[in-house]
Amino acid sequence: MASPEALRRINQHEEDLRAIGDTVIDIKEIVDQHTQELVTIKHTVAQHTQELGTIKHTVTQHTQELGTIKHQLTEILTLLRGQQRG
Repeated sequence: MASPEALRRINQHEEDLRAIGDTVIDIKEIVDQHTQELVTIKHTVAQHTQELGTIKHTVTQHTQELGTIKHQLTEILTLLRGQQRG
């Protein structure tokens, strides 16, 4: 039969192993939660990337339209200045 000291040490080792097992389970749950959060973040980033692409396209269109308007206004000012002189 094992000595009381040996039994105490065995019981302590069993308790340590249970604590380690509980900690591993806690860590796994946290990793699983973070993994799900990262999936959600990745999806959000993909959406934002798509939206930014749309915004960039819109800004490009507006830049072109403003260039056209500027050109037209320049022509109008040229005509008005010509009328003032004539």
